[in-house]
Amino acid sequence: MLSFFNKIFTNNKKDKKMAYVIEEISEEDYEKYNLDEEMIFSSASYWAIDRKREIWLREHHENTDGDFPGEGEILSIEWGFYYNGYLIFIEIEPIETKFNHEKKELYKHIRFIKMYCRIPNGKLFKCELPKELEDKKEEILKEFKKALEESCGDPYFGLRRKEKGETCRADLEYNGKII
Repeated sequence: MLSFFNKIFTNNKKDKKMAYVIEEISEEDYEKYNLDEEMIFSSASYWAIDRKREIWLREHHENTDGDFPGEGEILSIEWGFYYNGYLIFIEIEPIETKFNHEKKELYKHIRFIKMYCRIPNGKLFKCELPKELEDKKEEILKEFKKALEESCGDPYFGLRRKEKGETCRADLEYNGKII
């Protein structure tokens, strides 16, 4: 049975082009991915997931200039991105977000800041990417961008369902170029 939240925030599953759907995270998925320990700063109870390829995106933490969480301007946002069996944290800086009502397009300009993994067993220490991922940064970021676009992931609105006919587009700056 779908919850009210899930009904509102789930993408149209009939749209064959959409790989990612937004849904509430089930208890089974919390356990499977050890989310209570691996993403302890995230209060998000939903994610964008491509179940077929087992890739998902979940907001982890917003860094603001305020004294308390959720207060002040967003300086950067960290996303948890599960890719090829690795939980990768990607921090981005929102540069510009706007909605074109005529085109029904949400546009985001974001800048890559850093990518890291976490030492296993829920430790809070950041670590470098494993060597097998280091050479795949651009590939990972392209898939991350796809997940953001398909789910309309946005630092100001979080993950959200697209309205009929709406598109989401992101320009992601990485190493001085847009990918």
